[in-house]
Amino acid sequence: MGFAWGCAAVECTLEWKRSRPMVAETPETRTTSVTAPAIDRNATILWMLLAVFGVGTVEYLVAGVLQDISGDVDVSVATGGLLITVYAVTVMIGGPLLTIATVRVPRTPLIAAAMTVFIAGNIGTALAPNFATLVVFRIITALPHATFFALCLVLATSLGEPEFQGRAIARVSLGLNLATVLGVPLGTLIGTELGWRWEFALVALFQTAVTIGLITVTRRVPSHSGGSITSELSVFTKAPVLWALGLTALSQAALFVVFTYITPLLHDHAGFSTGTVTVLLFVFGLGSVAGNQLGGYFADKSIDRTLYFALGARGGTRPAGAAG
Repeated sequence: MGFAWGCAAVECTLEWKRSRPMVAETPETRTTSVTAPAIDRNATILWMLLAVFGVGTVEYLVAGVLQDISGDVDVSVATGGLLITVYAVTVMIGGPLLTIATVRVPRTPLIAAAMTVFIAGNIGTALAPNFATLVVFRIITALPHATFFALCLVLATSLGEPEFQGRAIARVSLGLNLATVLGVPLGTLIGTELGWRWEFALVALFQTAVTIGLITVTRRVPSHSGGSITSELSVFTKAPVLWALGLTALSQAALFVVFTYITPLLHDHAGFSTGTVTVLLFVFGLGSVAGNQLGGYFADKSIDRTLYFALGARGGTRPAGAAG
């Protein structure tokens, strides 16, 4: 999954950049890899990775404590799973609209505003007294998700040479993989020991610190001028962009189908203990990390061949998985 997702993310971001209407450059808006010192590039990618890690952890966090949340707000596990569905639908519908609406907003205020909404949503989630309130705050938390992630991916491609853009995207996307390796298992452990509400409160605290660091480093990175809303929308008439978006959407849909109910499936139906489930989530995340980094590396060599291999390999594992 991580390999295909890494390739799809690279393809989607690069096709979007290639297909955007060109904006005339001026000495003030021109950016190249030499305008940002290497130390600033590394620091910027690190802070973006950490920020994406926090966002990704919250995206998947409910899966690890779904039974605890459902019991606390007195709903079934199936109904509790809607918290993940609502988050995903908000990202899918609200994300592109918010991204287009904020295309002319300068980077630093946009990061600050997006993360303020995200942090407020997590605080509200931690304090929510019932399921309906939880749904509302999950929607609020999800609103800046796509906009922030897109901003980070595009910024990553502008920080290095073209032949290393795939690896730059993979390094930022590593935050999502680390969310499954570290964030969700650690959150599950915290939820078991302290209660699920502490998970969201701690994420809000973590994201506050990361946002301060991210704003500090990105303020020194030159900005590109954005186009008009009409010009931004025109990229969706390009076949490669639509193909890349479709592949990314299908990859994420497959991940959510598995990950939403992975804890009750492993615990209730497969008979694994809570401790073993945490280990299995960690192993799942390790596979995502390795696949994502390999996807970014090979995408720089040949993105088409890499995608064909990744999707072919995934298809080849289905019969074995079904047989098991």
